[in-house]
Amino acid sequence: MELIKIYKHHLTKRTPLYIIAFVFLLSSEILNVIPPKIIGNIIDDIEKHQLTYPGLFQGVLPLFGIALLHYIVIYIWSSSLFGGEFYIQKVLRKSLFSRTINYLPLKNKHSGNVMTLMNTDISTIGVAYGFGILSFMSTVIGFAVVLFTMSTFVSWKLTLASLAPMPFIIYFVKKLGDATHKKTVDFQSRESALNSELSVFVEGIRLIRIYGLEQVYLKKIHKANRRWKEAGIHFNKTAELYHPMVTTLLRTSYAIAIGYGAYLISRGELTIGQLIAFTMYINLLNWPVTAFGDFINLFQQGNASASRFNRELSTPPTKKQDQVIKSVDSIEFENFNLVIDGKNRLENINVKINKGEIIAIVGKTGSGKSSLLQYLAGEVKGGAGKALLSNVPIENLSQKELSAVVSFCPQHPANLSKNILENIKLANPKATEDEVSKVLTISSLNEELRNSNLTVNSVIGGNGKNLSGGQHQKLSLARAILKKCDLLLLDDVFSSMDAENALSIFTNLLKERKGTTTIFATNNLEQAAVADRIFVLINGEIVESGSHQSLIEEGNWYAKHYNKSKQLTLLGYEERR
Repeated sequence: MELIKIYKHHLTKRTPLYIIAFVFLLSSEILNVIPPKIIGNIIDDIEKHQLTYPGLFQGVLPLFGIALLHYIVIYIWSSSLFGGEFYIQKVLRKSLFSRTINYLPLKNKHSGNVMTLMNTDISTIGVAYGFGILSFMSTVIGFAVVLFTMSTFVSWKLTLASLAPMPFIIYFVKKLGDATHKKTVDFQSRESALNSELSVFVEGIRLIRIYGLEQVYLKKIHKANRRWKEAGIHFNKTAELYHPMVTTLLRTSYAIAIGYGAYLISRGELTIGQLIAFTMYINLLNWPVTAFGDFINLFQQGNASASRFNRELSTPPTKKQDQVIKSVDSIEFENFNLVIDGKNRLENINVKINKGEIIAIVGKTGSGKSSLLQYLAGEVKGGAGKALLSNVPIENLSQKELSAVVSFCPQHPANLSKNILENIKLANPKATEDEVSKVLTISSLNEELRNSNLTVNSVIGGNGKNLSGGQHQKLSLARAILKKCDLLLLDDVFSSMDAENALSIFTNLLKERKGTTTIFATNNLEQAAVADRIFVLINGEIVESGSHQSLIEEGNWYAKHYNKSKQLTLLGYEERR
């Protein structure tokens, strides 16, 4: 049972509270069965003309005491029980959020699925451990206490006769429980699909408007919304079948009790007061029987959600390295291969990079440049062969450990919907004003701000939608520099800037980071020329490596493309003149 797995992992410490809730719920049910007995005795005294004022007072006064005591008992069991509902939701959300951030590769995450897990599924699990457990306890305790009282203090014959509809209730509840589970799984999958469509729509709203795709995406959302609605209606139709059935069968029990009870009275085996008390006991059975159905429904829904939650967290966490990486002294690959989504991205990589080197990675689009940098940054796994960072296997390092020594500026930077300053200081929240000002200068973002209507306090919108491509990259570059890590990885971060401005920024960046390691992927071969060494990647393999001068002398891929790039640059200068 998936819910039991969650209990073992997260709720065992609350077992004493559940025991307290059970004890006081038992006390509550015992208090419930006392008033019908007292009322039945009073009615018998009335029928026999034996009721006196002192007798009436002695019969009614305990009812007030029971009402007050009942209030206290209910408060204790409810506060002990329902705290677990909110506790488990807090724990599961924390666990899922932590696992998503620290361990699971982002590429494997579907935002709609995560949103559904965070909200709907975890809430459903919480209700199962709150109201669901209450329903279970009420069913067990309520049935036991009421049936014992009915058969012992009234009539066991009448009790057996009145319980004739119960087998039908159990049968229908089992059938409805199975159907509810299936409908719950379908409803949750539809909700995930709807959330995914909404996420894509909101994140890409600018692009959708630019290309006039509003109607296309609205149709997709309407379709997902309609499927979600239909699944929800089918689920509710199934879940709501239970209560009318229970009401009908309990009414049948009332009819049996009244009819057979009248017969027993005529035979002198039952008094009128006992029959009235018995009908009150049947009324008390209404809650345990209803709770039984609620328990089955909530259990099936909770188990379906728990199954989705456990499956999401079933991937083993990345193995943690006992040794803490304090600096990047060397990077080494030997016979290294990288497979992502079943495709070979890198093959037979053999290089060693020393501290302080400036390394350029060039090559055709799709040759594996970004994959190599993403692997070094810990964004992807799946490497085979030797891959060492300061003589420690990269595969054994968590994202957190890598992030402490590696600063990565991706090709398509992401920013939060905050102001520019807050986005820059994500890399170092304690950075001083002078430190921020320095990285703004190095990245040339300060010039962008002066030439526009933006300031460091300007909110950039969702994922930087209020920034141009160049401003986006400069902000990301400023953040990466502010982090001050031993290893800086730049993935074609100057692609949205003009060549002259990009070269100026890059030169200032290298001066600032003198003595530390910088690896950058670029399609600008003139920019690559300033590197200590250049790696040429073609189809995932390094086909050339060396200094700019040595590669020019070899006259292969790099030399040919560099000369073409140089000619195009000179031609551009001539046209501008």
